[in-house]
Amino acid sequence: GVASTINDFVAAINSGNEKTLLAFITERFDNSPPAPKPEERVGRIGGVHNNVGNITVTGMFDSGDGPVQVTIKTENQGPGTLIVDVDRAAPYKIKRMGLQIGN
Repeated sequence: GVASTINDFVAAINSGNEKTLLAFITERFDNSPPAPKPEERVGRIGGVHNNVGNITVTGMFDSGDGPVQVTIKTENQGPGTLIVDVDRAAPYKIKRMGLQIGN
């Protein structure tokens, strides 16, 4: 479901491994144009991990419409919010994600 997709995404980020992240993005993101290519996303999302360190999910708010707000704690920069736009039906593809640090 939605929550397990997001938890799997965070695990892929925390792996710090580009191949793991690329496999997740290739398989679980909606990569149809005009979306960025998986390799571009790996660069961006891998860069986030380099800056914030490991991410711990502390909560999820899903109104059932629009992106899921995921409250997180980052290793290097404290609390934040991961905003994940994900399909509500199988195969639960992620369309977009964003990260806000601070609360």
